[in-house]
Amino acid sequence: MTQNDAPVGAPNIPMPVGWYLSDPEILGDGETKTVTFPGITVGRAYAFVAGFNMGYDNTDHNIEGINVGVGVTGISNSDVTVLGNCRMWDNGGHQATGAVYFAVIAIVAKT
Repeated sequence: MTQNDAPVGAPNIPMPVGWYLSDPEILGDGETKTVTFPGITVGRAYAFVAGFNMGYDNTDHNIEGINVGVGVTGISNSDVTVLGNCRMWDNGGHQATGAVYFAVIAIVAKT
């Protein structure tokens, strides 16, 4: 996108020249995974949730809260490390964990 193509009200921020999107990945609650972008040095990276899957083992539960998310915890050369969270709980003390589906956008480091 060029500055002339920016939506109305969009901030005047230059778009990066080189960015890459990873293939979809999956993480369990509290797990980390390293996504590699061969041939580039990553300057910045952003992880985003593409979906999640979780449920209780039996049927009689009300959901009190859900926490689903991913975040970049480290960048080293062409590797981006991501932490996933995917859990829910009810007011009776029952908890369940699941899987979070995510992808990473990596922006090439300035040289």
